[in-house]
Amino acid sequence: MVREYPSFEVSTEDFPELELEMLQVYNAGSSEERDRALDALEYKMHQVQPEGGETIFELLGPYDNHDQSEVIMISDEIGSFKITEEEGD
Repeated sequence: MVREYPSFEVSTEDFPELELEMLQVYNAGSSEERDRALDALEYKMHQVQPEGGETIFELLGPYDNHDQSEVIMISDEIGSFKITEEEGD
């Protein structure tokens, strides 16, 4: 099973440190490349502290909304981080 949390947005305007990793995700030519690029992006979000305090991942707080999360039963596909596209306002 996987616990899915509410989505959050990462912007290169807010976090220019992530621009290279976000471009690698965008330019990935295969699902394997995209998975590796997403792993690299998530890793960097856990490492970079833009203002010397919390990491980017902690600032975005995707896990703060635990009560809004949803448990999804899956078969053999496991993932921890993904990008989705949503229509703009």
